[in-house]
Amino acid sequence: MANSMKLIAKKCFPAAIQVTDHFHVQKLALQALQEFRIKNRWEAMNRENQAILNAKP
Repeated sequence: MANSMKLIAKKCFPAAIQVTDHFHVQKLALQALQEFRIKNRWEAMNRENQAILNAKP
């Protein structure tokens, strides 16, 4: 799926059809989901911390 691999495959096997296997598609999707979850968790923690600071007299 990397661009360098696409170029190599195209030069070595010009008539080949490129396919992507289910494992790597799922792996990339899960990585993206995990990054999204981490980002949103940090944002929620920052909002909570800010609310605590604002609530103090």
